[in-house]
Amino acid sequence: MELTLDEALKKGIEAHKAGKVHEALPFFKTALDTNPSVAAFWLDYIDTLIKLNRIVDAKAVFARAKNKGAKGEGFDQLEIHFSELSINPQDPPSNQLQAIISLFTQGQLKQALTNASQMLERFPNSAVLYNIAGASNAGLMQFDAAIDKYKQSLKIKPDYAKAYNNMAVALNHKGDSKAAVDSCQQALKIEPDYADAYINMGIALNDQGDRDAAIDSYKLALKINPLDAEVYNNMGVALRDKGDLMAAIESCKQSLKINPDFAEAYYNMGNALSDIGDIKAAISSFKQALKINPNYEKAYYNMGNTLNDKGDFEAAINSYKQAIKIKPEYVEAYINMGLALKDKGDLEAAIEIYKQALKIKPDYAEAYYNKSLVNLCLQDFEAGWSHYEWRWKLAKVFSNSLKSSKPLWKPSKKERVLLWCEQGVGDEIMFASLIPDLYSSSSKLIVLIDKRLISLFRRSFPDDIDFRPSNEVVSETEYDSQIPMGSVPLHFRQSIASFKKSAQGWLSASTVKAQDLRSHLLSDDSETLIGISWHSTASRKSKAGRKVIPLNKIAPFLNSSKVKLVSLQYGEVDDEVAKLLIDCGIKVTQVPEIDNMNDIDGLAALISACDEVVSIDNVTAHLAGSLGIKSKILLTSSCNWNWGQSQHNSYWYSSVHLYRQSKIDDWEHVIKQL
Repeated sequence: MELTLDEALKKGIEAHKAGKVHEALPFFKTALDTNPSVAAFWLDYIDTLIKLNRIVDAKAVFARAKNKGAKGEGFDQLEIHFSELSINPQDPPSNQLQAIISLFTQGQLKQALTNASQMLERFPNSAVLYNIAGASNAGLMQFDAAIDKYKQSLKIKPDYAKAYNNMAVALNHKGDSKAAVDSCQQALKIEPDYADAYINMGIALNDQGDRDAAIDSYKLALKINPLDAEVYNNMGVALRDKGDLMAAIESCKQSLKINPDFAEAYYNMGNALSDIGDIKAAISSFKQALKINPNYEKAYYNMGNTLNDKGDFEAAINSYKQAIKIKPEYVEAYINMGLALKDKGDLEAAIEIYKQALKIKPDYAEAYYNKSLVNLCLQDFEAGWSHYEWRWKLAKVFSNSLKSSKPLWKPSKKERVLLWCEQGVGDEIMFASLIPDLYSSSSKLIVLIDKRLISLFRRSFPDDIDFRPSNEVVSETEYDSQIPMGSVPLHFRQSIASFKKSAQGWLSASTVKAQDLRSHLLSDDSETLIGISWHSTASRKSKAGRKVIPLNKIAPFLNSSKVKLVSLQYGEVDDEVAKLLIDCGIKVTQVPEIDNMNDIDGLAALISACDEVVSIDNVTAHLAGSLGIKSKILLTSSCNWNWGQSQHNSYWYSSVHLYRQSKIDDWEHVIKQL
C-alpha cells in the first residue's frame, strides 16, 4: 500500500521513539527526499543513523540538511557533537573527514580523492577514508582503482556494508555483474535492511539478463522503503527488458506519483510506450522528461527514434540535432539521423551525416555499413561494396560468420573455394546470381546454403558445384579459401553493366511440375494465373519500411472473370484468404500440396506456372525475379538498397517492374499504377 508523506513521517517517528531504528530509517529517507523543509525529521533521521553507527552517513545527511537551509538549536548541538565524534581511533578527526565528504557530495571528485589520499598517509588504517577514496575513483570512472580501495577498506573493516555496496557499483560498471551481485549479497549479510544494496543488486541482475531476479530484488528494496521513486523506475527498466511493457509503464507511473519531477522515469516510460506502439503518448512522455531536464540528450535521441518510426522525419531529424547539440560526440544520434534522412529520401545528406560520425569515431562500423547501403542505393558500387564489408564488425552482427582459419578468397588464382550464405533466404537467392562468376574463377566450389534451396540450386547450376546445408561443418582440408555471399559482388559487380548477364534469371524450376500445376489451376474457365504475395515476415519498426499491403486492398484490382489469383504467400494466411472471400467475394486459390514456407522448390514451380507475379518486397519477389518471371514488385517509400532509389526497372532482375509508394502508407498510389 502506498504511503502519503505524512503517513511515512508518522511511522518513522513512531518507530524511532520505540527504538526500532531499522524500521524508522526508510520512512525518514522517503520523507526527506519528498519534503526537505521539515527540520524535526531531519534530526530524527540523523539520530537514527547515529544509533545504527552509520556516522559517515549521518554526517552526509547533516551536510545536506544544512545545504537545504535547515537550522535551529538541534542542528547547533549536532555541529558540536560531530566535531567531537570519532568513528574509531584509526579514522581522522570528524571535521577533517567531513571536509572530504563535502567535497565528494559537491561533485569535486578530484579534490576529494587528492585530500583522501593525503589523509591516508597519516591514517593508513582508516576504512572510511579508503571507502571515500574509492567512491571518488568510481565517480571519475576509474573503476579498477575504486575496487582496490574498497578491498583495502574491507580488509581493515570486514563488516563494512557500505564498502561492499559501493564495490558492487564499480564491478557492475566494469561489466562484472556476477561479482557485483556477490558483493551486494555480502553487504546484505551485514545489514539485512540495506535498501541500496538491493537496488544495486537488481541493476546487476538485470545487466546479466536475469530479469525476474532483478525485479524480485527491487521488490525487496520497496519493502524496506515503499516510497522510493528510483526503485520503481529501475523496476520499470527491468520489466521492459523482460518484455512486460504494460507492467513497465505502470512501474514508471508509480515512480512519478512519488516524484513527479523524475525525468528519467518519464524517459523510461516513453521507451516502453514506444515499444507498444503508442507513439503519441511516448512522445508526450519524452517531452515531459525534457521539460524537467532540457539537457537530457537520451530523451531527444529516443524521441527522434519514435518520431522516425511514426514517419515524421523532419521532427525526428530536429530531435537528433538537439541531442547532438547537447552532446556533440553522440555518434548514435548521427547514425539514426542518417537513417531518418535516408527514409525521407535525402540520400546525399545521409552520406554527409555518416561522414560526420566517422570524423568523431573513425572506426565506427555502423556508420560505414549504413553509408554502404546508401552508396549501393545510389549505385555507387565501388564505395558501396567496399564499405559493406564493415557488416561483420557491427555491434549486433545480423548473420553468423563462418569460423575458419582459411583466408578470404581473392580473384588471384584458381583454387578450391567455400562460399557460405549469410542473412536471409531472399538474400541467398539474390546473391546466388554471382555463383557462376565464382564458379568460373575457382577449381572447385562448395556452397553452404539454406537446406530449402538445395534442390532448386542443384537443378539451376553446374552439376559439379557441391551444395550443402548451411549448418554443415566443412573440413578445412576440403577448401583453400572461403568467402561469404555478400562479399562476392565486391569482385564482380562494380557497374550496372556487370549485372546484365545474370539479370535474365539464374534459377530453373521443375518444368514438369510447373506445367502440371498450370494445367490443374486452369482446368476451369480461367485463362490467366496471377500469383500474389502481400506481406513480409521480416519486421521493420519504421512505418516507412513496413512491407505489408492488406489483401483486401490489392486483390480487387487484380481480380477479373478470366483471372485466377494464386497465393504465393508463405506463413499462416488461411484466415485472411477466407475473410476476403466472405467480405469481397474474391477467391485466392491456395495450393495445399505446396508449403510456400518450407518447399521453396515447389514454390518456384508454382511461380513458374503463373503468367505474372505481383508481390511485396519479400522472398517471393526475389524468387520470381531470379526465375525470370514477369513480376510487379510493390515497394514501400523507404525500400531496401537493392531496388535503387527511384527507377522502375531492377538491375538485379530484368523481368521485374517496380512500383513505389510516393509517401508513407500510400498503397493507393501504387495500386492505381497497376
